[in-house]
Amino acid sequence: MARNGQDLAGWCAVRRPEPGEARARLWGPVVKPSARRADLGLRLLQTVVDAVQWPLVTTDVPVDRDGAGMFFTRSGWEVLRPITVLHGTPSAEGPGTVTAVGITGLEAYVAAAGRRFASLESSFAASTLPRWRDDARFSAETLLLDPPTGSLLLALVQRNTTGSELLVAEVWAADTEVRRRLIAQAHTLAAERQVATVRAVTRQDPADFTASGMRVTGRCHTYTLPGER
Repeated sequence: MARNGQDLAGWCAVRRPEPGEARARLWGPVVKPSARRADLGLRLLQTVVDAVQWPLVTTDVPVDRDGAGMFFTRSGWEVLRPITVLHGTPSAEGPGTVTAVGITGLEAYVAAAGRRFASLESSFAASTLPRWRDDARFSAETLLLDPPTGSLLLALVQRNTTGSELLVAEVWAADTEVRRRLIAQAHTLAAERQVATVRAVTRQDPADFTASGMRVTGRCHTYTLPGER
């Protein structure tokens, strides 16, 4: 944090890597408008880079936030990967769903899917379901499974005073038909949960989502320092 007397002028934070992750996640820097134009953001960023022991990756930066993107590129950071944000409408018509409710051996199922489809290390794959369960938005009813292929789709229900949505957080499946069926099932689930919209954030080709009627509403970049890919 940076202070101007008793006033907080800016901050920058890092979330350490989860077990099995290679990079820590950078949050910020955020600088109070009245304190900008004095290289405070750059100094905060450099202080964090010098202090942490892990490679860093930024949070998702929307491509239309030119100032944020230019800040990282001027600081020597490079785009690591593009991210697509999509929105869809809950659908009452769709294939039936198989949820994680009452499924025995769920920990092993999720770990196997993580290793097979998401290329997670064994320790990280094994810790995935407990981490999901720690999220207040998680419910076994929103974890969709395709047992014949060992695939899954994780969705999180978010509600606040202004609206609600079903966030498609992970789709782990190698087969296009299975991926699209799980996405369609998520839209049916959204209707059952009576949420207003479906949202997806993906680092892969968004074709499976657009084929399910979702529309691209934004794109983001994550940045990392050269040599930390």
